[in-house]
Amino acid sequence: MSTILRGYTSTEKHSLLQSSELNIEIKVPKDDKIDFIIDVTDKDFQDFNGQITDTISFLTENLSQLSDLKNKMADLYWVLDYGYNTKVATGEFAVEGLHFPLQLIRLCTELNIEILVSLFDGNLFE
Repeated sequence: MSTILRGYTSTEKHSLLQSSELNIEIKVPKDDKIDFIIDVTDKDFQDFNGQITDTISFLTENLSQLSDLKNKMADLYWVLDYGYNTKVATGEFAVEGLHFPLQLIRLCTELNIEILVSLFDGNLFE
């Protein structure tokens, strides 16, 4: 997966994550928190625009369930993590910009989701 929604909350909220209709991968609890991952898109690391389009669709289609989780877990922290194979590292571009549409920012703001881009050098993974 190139885009995931990852987060954590207190372990006492474990049942809320499990009862969600979303496909949530729950990690083994550590201390008093539990980590989780939700796959957002299967677009590859080179298709940033496709990742963005799929993310907007995912958030829109699941807004009610995601809002429910946010509202029931006051200590919820989550972040959209975009994996991206930067073309600057490969030498294809000297400068590269990644655009976040206002619709995505609005959805993330409504859900208190942060945004992260994890940049990769594809040459190191060949």
